[in-house]
Amino acid sequence: MNRRKLLKGAAAVAASAPLAGLEVLTTAGEAVAAEETYHVALCEQHMNMIMVFPVNKLWTQQNRVWTWTAPVFKDEWGKDAWNDVSDIKFRSTPEYGWVALVTASGGKVGIVDMDTAAKRDADEKDLLWSARPYGNPHSIERIPGNGSIVVASSTVHEHPELLDEEYRNKYGKNEGFLTVYAPKTAEDPRSLERVQRIPFLRVHGLWFDGEYLWAAGARSIVRYRVVGKNLDTRLELVPDLNPDYPSSCDLNIHGLDPDYSDPSCLLMTGGANFGVSSVMKDNGVSLVIRPDNDFKSYSRVASGESFWVKANGSSPNEGGGTWVSDVVNFEPVDGRIPYARGLDRSSYGYSADFYKARVSSVNFS
Repeated sequence: MNRRKLLKGAAAVAASAPLAGLEVLTTAGEAVAAEETYHVALCEQHMNMIMVFPVNKLWTQQNRVWTWTAPVFKDEWGKDAWNDVSDIKFRSTPEYGWVALVTASGGKVGIVDMDTAAKRDADEKDLLWSARPYGNPHSIERIPGNGSIVVASSTVHEHPELLDEEYRNKYGKNEGFLTVYAPKTAEDPRSLERVQRIPFLRVHGLWFDGEYLWAAGARSIVRYRVVGKNLDTRLELVPDLNPDYPSSCDLNIHGLDPDYSDPSCLLMTGGANFGVSSVMKDNGVSLVIRPDNDFKSYSRVASGESFWVKANGSSPNEGGGTWVSDVVNFEPVDGRIPYARGLDRSSYGYSADFYKARVSSVNFS
């Protein structure tokens, strides 16, 4: 079965009722409709891959829906700039259909073409575009209409000259910034160029909700409107409705996601300093819904079922980080007890280092 048609079919269903009754692949490769099924996209850092699995099947090699393996790119210090994949989003484009937006904490970001017929495992050859915004890229977003890309880098690392001296003196190495790439030719990712850089303290999360681009970092969550087109594209801060938290309140926000059960809200994860909050998009006011710490991502589907990655302080793999987990936790709403799911070791031969888990959808809300 053509994988492109499968993914497009899922998107069409989700457009009217997000993620309710998406198609999934059976082991025989046939598409079936099932109530409360969806795909989960994962940033897996042990093998440095993006992985997509159906939620209602074991996560085996046979059941994988799609994967992308990050290439190796040595920077000027001999480090791999594609190391530690840190974000995955899917977006629909007029020319390529579904594309995957990816970032890596090593410094690289890219757009991966998913229109590869029945090709289940993508690699470097499927990159439509890649760039190196520097710092520690943690999130990426695409603006529909002109195809601009925005990247959130949480720190500047070895390149403090990227930001002005006053800002560096104020925040040290924890500055962080947004980078905007715009196309010479509308919707053509191959023509993207950097056009704007905006300082933003430890920015980690980005989400475009169909109208505004939301960004969240150490002490604030804000939204931008996108103005201009092609190389004149810029982000303009919307000053109202966006709370700036006191300087003593270090939220250490790690992610933004839509709440597919409530399109009026976003979900905000707070890393080590606070749990998960629901943010009202009309005024930016947030309400804590999970007070415990160390969430790296949190997602909710249309039924209200939630799933998340929460750092467990150690990796099952040698050299793995303290910011990962070998499982994704699920909280159903139909009376089933909560459960956790990881890679099937009998199939893969190792345990995962999951950093982020997200609903596999192109919908903004």
